[in-house]
Amino acid sequence: MASDSRACRRCKGSGLSRHGGSMCSYCNGWGHVHARSRSPHEKCVQLRTPHQEAHTLKLEVASLRKQVSNQGQLQQETESLKAERCELQSKLEGTRHEAHNLKLEVARLQSLEADLRSQLVDRDARLQSLGAIEAGLRSEVVDQDARLQSLVHRFRCLHSEHTLSPASVTAPQPLTVEVDTPFHGLAGSFLSRLGVRERKIHQVQLGSGDIAAAMWQWESPDGSFLNFEPHISAILECYAAQGIRRARLTSAGTTLDIDLKTLEQRVVGGSGRVRKIRRVEPGTLPEPTWTPQQGPAELVDASPDHIDYCKVSHIMFSTEPGSLSPRFRLEKVERVQNEFLWGSYQAQRRNTNRMRGPAGLGERLLFHGTRRTNPRRIALSSPGFMIEYSADGLYGKGLYFAERPCYSDKYSHYTSEKGTKLYHMLVCSVICGRSKHMGCDIDRSMNRCRLPPEEYDSVCAGPHCPRVQGNGPDASVMFVVYQPQQVYPEYVVTYRECTPTDSVANSSSGSG
Repeated sequence: MASDSRACRRCKGSGLSRHGGSMCSYCNGWGHVHARSRSPHEKCVQLRTPHQEAHTLKLEVASLRKQVSNQGQLQQETESLKAERCELQSKLEGTRHEAHNLKLEVARLQSLEADLRSQLVDRDARLQSLGAIEAGLRSEVVDQDARLQSLVHRFRCLHSEHTLSPASVTAPQPLTVEVDTPFHGLAGSFLSRLGVRERKIHQVQLGSGDIAAAMWQWESPDGSFLNFEPHISAILECYAAQGIRRARLTSAGTTLDIDLKTLEQRVVGGSGRVRKIRRVEPGTLPEPTWTPQQGPAELVDASPDHIDYCKVSHIMFSTEPGSLSPRFRLEKVERVQNEFLWGSYQAQRRNTNRMRGPAGLGERLLFHGTRRTNPRRIALSSPGFMIEYSADGLYGKGLYFAERPCYSDKYSHYTSEKGTKLYHMLVCSVICGRSKHMGCDIDRSMNRCRLPPEEYDSVCAGPHCPRVQGNGPDASVMFVVYQPQQVYPEYVVTYRECTPTDSVANSSSGSG
């Protein structure tokens, strides 16, 4: 066979022959296969492999660059989405806060609306009541004018028959009576005029020929009030009805200069000390140390030499067991003069006296701590103690009072004044009546319904310790009542803990 002298198109190799009719797998030359090895040309392989790898690497580099570019865009989009998410969360929190505030505002407005509706209902009821009162007062004013003229004429007749020395009464100058009007409107003016006429009439009862006038009293040195002589009281009542301000009278050989506007008296030729006087309505039982007051409820400080101060000091800071001495020191005693509470207390006192008799009245002077409530708020309010605000105790929801002040001290209200901690407690008169004795047993379901009024008026239990059942340190017998009119707060007592300076002062005064 003749040999083919053509060389390979890639490697230019010679000596090739067309054996087997195969092609080179790299140069695609037909029959360009080396005769001996029958394998692709080596040079073709050497030239083909680097070129293919370079092309492959270029493709991979381009793919990686594209991936890196896409990853950067994704990171930017992710950061942007995160920022939008934070902004949306902030807006959501602000919206939630605004929604909460709107809910609170709606609740406040609803409560305010309810209060206004209640006030409107109360105002309508008061207007209707005042209209009825006004109609009744118009007729009463006319009747009382006639009664006043009749009583003045009767008193002048009686006064002319009374045997008094001409020098015993100095003719005073009539003055115009000034009356403050605490009400508004037409009904208020009628109420004020009715009050003036009531004072002028001075509760004189006709029928049997006796005059049951109001009683006038004067303040003794210890702070209690004593009655004037009957004829002096009658003269003062007549002068007050006529609007006379000053009078000079002789009582028991002593000449008195009396001011009926300021309710004060002074002994002519005496030391010049001014003492209080007061007028007591007939049928009422005033507290023996009350002084004239401007409003219906007031707190009056008792001086250390006053009988009220001495009474509180004796029952709270004596050497008896259960007292607050010597750990505490008395700072101030305020007497409570509340006409609202005193009137309801006196009515309950009369009812209990009729039901139980004088021996079964059970009137006691007890102690009460008010915890977080300022005792002055209770003392000056018109309702006084309110069962609704009482906590459930060992004997149900009631008003609890202790025989010993050490027990109530654990529940006392305290304030801070100039860095000093002050404690406040109430000393109350309590009508216990007939008590149901429980001993140390407890009954938390006790209430007024389970305490029949025809059988019992209060619960007596203990001795118990503060916040603990049974006897122990600071234990006391306690009384529980379930009607606020059985209680009258007599004094608001302020005291503080003793300091080493107080101990030194007490020891030095005791040794001297």
